[in-house]
Amino acid sequence: MRLSMRSTILTAVSATAMLAAAPAFAQSFALRSQNAEGTGMAFAGAASGSISGGSMFFNPATITLMEGRRSEWNLTATIPSASYSLINTNSPVRVGTGEIGLDGAVLPSSFNSWQLSDRLWIGLTTNAPYGLRSKPDNQAYAGQIYGRSSTARSINVAPTVGFKITDWLSVGAALQIQYFKADLKQATGIGGSGAAYAASATLPNAPSAQLKGDDIAFGYRLGVTLKPTETTTIGLGFRSAIFHELDGNLVNTTPSPLQPVVDIPIKANLNLPEVVNFGLSQQIGDRLQLHFTAEWQNWSRFGFIPVVSQLNGAPLTSLNFAYKDSYHFAIGAEYMWNDNWTFRAGLGYDKSPVSDEVRGLRISDADRIWTSIGFSYKVSEKLQFDFGYSHLFVDTAPVNIVPGHIDFRGIVYQGEAKPDIDVISFGLKYRWDDPKRPIPALVTKG
Repeated sequence: MRLSMRSTILTAVSATAMLAAAPAFAQSFALRSQNAEGTGMAFAGAASGSISGGSMFFNPATITLMEGRRSEWNLTATIPSASYSLINTNSPVRVGTGEIGLDGAVLPSSFNSWQLSDRLWIGLTTNAPYGLRSKPDNQAYAGQIYGRSSTARSINVAPTVGFKITDWLSVGAALQIQYFKADLKQATGIGGSGAAYAASATLPNAPSAQLKGDDIAFGYRLGVTLKPTETTTIGLGFRSAIFHELDGNLVNTTPSPLQPVVDIPIKANLNLPEVVNFGLSQQIGDRLQLHFTAEWQNWSRFGFIPVVSQLNGAPLTSLNFAYKDSYHFAIGAEYMWNDNWTFRAGLGYDKSPVSDEVRGLRISDADRIWTSIGFSYKVSEKLQFDFGYSHLFVDTAPVNIVPGHIDFRGIVYQGEAKPDIDVISFGLKYRWDDPKRPIPALVTKG
């Protein structure tokens, strides 16, 4: 009985790898689209202030580029499409995943800035940097031992401060307060161990094991903006790693007469990557702006993660990701048609942290190309509406779970997915103060 219970634990806890399984629209399960302006330009120039309040997420110093008291609200809908075909398996259930992206997700975000003087700003950002959902249409499929569903959610709240040292140099900082929650489920075996146990996890009526955990952790952001000329803005932003210690339980959700109830409190360290973002924005004439972004994410810290029991501190298993560092590059342009209408477009490229050698059955992440368009309509000096659309062309994502794969548990699954993603974002901006009223100068003691 102890061997059966331990096999259940090892199978279910490894489901935490499904945190990266959702067909997200940045690297791994990171979420890039934080506002409508950025979505319409593949986030080109995000760290140099090209996307208004949304730039504060990438570089807090960009708050000093926004005059007065402003608020921005965004809703971003992601519509992913991905399904893993079945090429080869040793499972008696010879069925692929079907669609795994569910109906997508809607992500809210808000950005607020308040200029206290000609030199000092404070602000607040709220958004979801990580998450999305994944659930195969075919719950009884050949690889159900590698995942039946996954949900990962985050909420990040960041009080922000910016200071303009000179007319050409500004600095900024923010405290990140982040909540992260995971709810993961996959098929598990019934009794026994080894090949017999793995085979029982392929049955259509195999029970499920579920891992749930959440945590609140802290990080920070730092940034600087430079304006070497009136028409050029350079930005550099740093977002720190955030170290979550997920606190939760491992349970079997559909016990059978041969499968005892399992409910074990567990902890697992989830180290999310630091990010460096460089942005350049250049004004060309009165109406045209060009933007460029280069970003690095330290996903290589997301390697092999031990999971331990809270009952005795003993390690139960290891979560095996073996990610590599990832990169994002983008170019974009904005054209002010008149005082009310601005149009934009962008082209971007993501280098995925997930390689063909380590990709799991639900990790459809692969290198991708962004194609983006958008516009803004300025109703008045106080009110503006934004729209952005991106289509992401994702490379074919092969999966090769065979002996030697980091997540192999006795069931071979070889196949491939051909994902793509649509992102639609709407935004509203409002300025609370009178734009014609001068901003007071910072008073300092002489």
